[in-house]
Amino acid sequence: MRELDLRRLFLILALLALVAVTVPATSKAAGFTFGNVEVQVTLVGTCGVSNSSLNFGLQAYNPGFTPDIPGVGSVDVICSSGTSYSVDLSQGAHAVGSPSQRRLYFNSGGVGPLAVDNFINYGLYSDVAHNHVWGLCCNGSSIAGFIGNGAIQHQPLYGLIPAGSMTGQAPGTYTDTVIVFVSF
Repeated sequence: MRELDLRRLFLILALLALVAVTVPATSKAAGFTFGNVEVQVTLVGTCGVSNSSLNFGLQAYNPGFTPDIPGVGSVDVICSSGTSYSVDLSQGAHAVGSPSQRRLYFNSGGVGPLAVDNFINYGLYSDVAHNHVWGLCCNGSSIAGFIGNGAIQHQPLYGLIPAGSMTGQAPGTYTDTVIVFVSF
């Protein structure tokens, strides 16, 4: 071969090598593998208290005779389905004396030294016969054994204003606030 042809061949080969370096090669996957992603959620049972109430209603006051005045209401609790819970009640905002004695309050006067405080005794019970006081006052007064179902559950609440409790009290709307404690 002639010297010129060898130079041309060498130049062509050098150009081809240069082109081969600058053009990316098509790559193929060397293999295949896979794994798992673990996905998890942990639900914790929870509870809440809805609008619970007990209203003794409108009562006519007879100074000569005031019988026991019963009232019926409910403690409304909502807990996650399957969550066991118990319910207890505070003594109320105006309790005094016996820890089981709650009092309704009404101010029939003014403010400060002009205030005329009026109280009516009442009790809260877990049974219609008013035998079992419901509240923090007494050992074992918490009610347990409830199981949530994801909906509001109405636990009956029975109230009683004992005979004679309204004697000497001013007409008006008497109120108290009792805190509901739900343990779950």
